Amino acid sequence: MFVFVYLQPPHNKEWGFHNARVNCVAWSPNSLLVASGSLDTTIIIWSVTNPSKHTIIKNAHPQSQITRLVWLDNNTVISTGQDCNTKVWEVETI
Repeated sequence: MFVFVYLQPPHNKEWGFHNARVNCVAWSPNSLLVASGSLDTTIIIWSVTNPSKHTIIKNAHPQSQITRLVWLDNNTVISTGQDCNTKVWEVETI
């Protein structure tokens, strides 16, 4: 996954940890966190200011890829999977 941060001078960051294709990405309302969902059934919550800090939710939708992520507020992520389930995740401060 690549994140482009518009600063002077411009630069980009590459974040890794998923073991398969990333299907969806969603920014938190305050733009301090970004969530990524993958074919590998995991959701990763990344700190934009410190990418080395992240939370991995393994088997968020077991046996099913993550198809959509949406932030309800700055502490709550909603995910859907190919398993036709919707789940709500409370995100602790990273």
